[in-house]
Amino acid sequence: MYPTVSIENPLPQELVPVSQPLVVAGVAYGVGGAEPSLIESVTVSVGGGSPVAASIKRITSHGSSPPPVSFSATVPFPNAAGLVAVEVAAKDDMGVTGSASVTVIGHEVGAAASTPKESLEVFATNPAPPAGDWATQIVKAGRSSVADIPTIANLAITWKQGDQFPVCSREWTQVTTPGEDYDEDTVALSGWLLQPEQSGNDVPFTHPFGNDWECMVALDAEYTGLLAEGNAVPDGSDGTQAIASAKGLNIPVPDGGLLAIETDGGCVPSKLFPDENIIRVGDRIVALGRWIVDAGHAVDLGGTTSYRAEVHPPLLMAIAGTRADPPNGSLTRVLLTSRPYLVKQVFTTDTETIYDDHGSDDGTFLWHINNEIEKLGGIIPSSTTIEAHPKIAAMPFKGVHLLRVRARPPAAGGTKVAPGAIAEQIQVSFQFTHRTGVGVQVLAADDGADVVVALNSAGYVPPQLPTRQTRNVTKDELGDDGNIITLEQFTSLLQVDLIDTVNEEQALAHGIDTDQYDVPDVDILDRSHAVPFVSIDNIPGGQGIVLDDRPGQPYPVYGFLEIRRQRLGITGGPGVVETTGVTPAPTPEPPPRPRVVPTQSTPPPAETSRRTRQ
Repeated sequence: MYPTVSIENPLPQELVPVSQPLVVAGVAYGVGGAEPSLIESVTVSVGGGSPVAASIKRITSHGSSPPPVSFSATVPFPNAAGLVAVEVAAKDDMGVTGSASVTVIGHEVGAAASTPKESLEVFATNPAPPAGDWATQIVKAGRSSVADIPTIANLAITWKQGDQFPVCSREWTQVTTPGEDYDEDTVALSGWLLQPEQSGNDVPFTHPFGNDWECMVALDAEYTGLLAEGNAVPDGSDGTQAIASAKGLNIPVPDGGLLAIETDGGCVPSKLFPDENIIRVGDRIVALGRWIVDAGHAVDLGGTTSYRAEVHPPLLMAIAGTRADPPNGSLTRVLLTSRPYLVKQVFTTDTETIYDDHGSDDGTFLWHINNEIEKLGGIIPSSTTIEAHPKIAAMPFKGVHLLRVRARPPAAGGTKVAPGAIAEQIQVSFQFTHRTGVGVQVLAADDGADVVVALNSAGYVPPQLPTRQTRNVTKDELGDDGNIITLEQFTSLLQVDLIDTVNEEQALAHGIDTDQYDVPDVDILDRSHAVPFVSIDNIPGGQGIVLDDRPGQPYPVYGFLEIRRQRLGITGGPGVVETTGVTPAPTPEPPPRPRVVPTQSTPPPAETSRRTRQ
């Protein structure tokens, strides 16, 4: 028998910036039996390089014999784009070695990855945070009253979770309106994009649109008031990797740490996923949305417990990066999207009114799951299955919301202009698609262009809810060895001795039935109605803005804007310009993966491409 190794970071096929430190972390297990062995050392090597000793910590609370160790090591990543092997070897006190490896994709960052702050900014005033350790106060105040009912399930969850969700009624509790799901009081932020990825572990019952699209943000100084005390602690190996990437790109990380942005993965256009290589670490990001405390897991502050703040989910999100634009050098590309659906944190037994705010609900998760278990008991049970159907808000937003962002082209650098030539002209090209109730404008600014988005729920025409599908979540999937969920309360719920009747045994063997939806994909870079590059002084009114209320187009608004400095001669042709000290153009983007994306004509086609995410 050999020791076993589980690599938790990085994930297989994860995009990793080249020439930057890589955090490798996971768990190593010794051999059990009559003569158990303990892990003595762990080493990590990347790309065939020399092994680096990892720091290890024994996990005494795991409950297994021998106890495993967690390990972590920061290893230089080679300057090699493409497939790179990450290998981990664990040696026990018997001198026996076990190993594991994952293959990651080295991603060439280059000069374009760290996009300047001026490329995309938002100008907003956010509410001031409450006093003290407000994140902990909000979580404690959100305690579900059902948690105090002395059932076996509640006692197990409360003992295991403390104040965390689901003892705290909502997994994501708003700072300004803790008992609400709609974010009538939104906050805005801008900063740098770090560690974009799709989550591998989320609570399935609150994620009917798939695991989260998520990232971390190094906030601009004027928005660090959104950080809670728990944000100062890096969020696991992902947080450590994000900070390492920021340092490698000279991105300032606030003393208060990083802010996470998370949103349902199925509600994000596919071209914003990292594997498309369209967004990059070091891009600029702006978001407007729900300011929450993550009550799903606590943060150890060295003897005291707190929680992290996030924006979850954003109502509007824009990501901008410096990209190649031959022969002009480079441009700034802004990609903007919105949330098409909003998952509520209450559940219902009436599936006919899932998408109806006025329909009945069965309370937050702990209330609902206790009710479901009660139905299994008795001589004649009223149910033989456990079901969890989350309500979906009738609209993705409520009230009036306004976002104004400013995009600027890359700096021109030093220039010498030939006599009689015009040095440059700032130009934009754009296309935005929206539903009724959402307005979009592109306006000239002194040194760039502003994108203004206004949303009003009074006039909004929501899309249909996609066809509801049943997803069965088994007990095994909820266990310690599953890869669907990280929160332990559901494991506790299903592993304590609740089985008093045959019906309960059968229900738990069957698992929990919940919902999933496949959202139609959209092409965020669709150019079928785009305004070609024009001077910001001559932006044509009404053009490049497409109204689309079709069922296959569920997003309130999405689209792109590109802005550049065009060098022109007197007649409007290419100017005679000598450049000195100009930053070299970024490395051209690699060709996109083959993808069938229908082009849009007037009128738009009846369907768009779909991408299903589990």
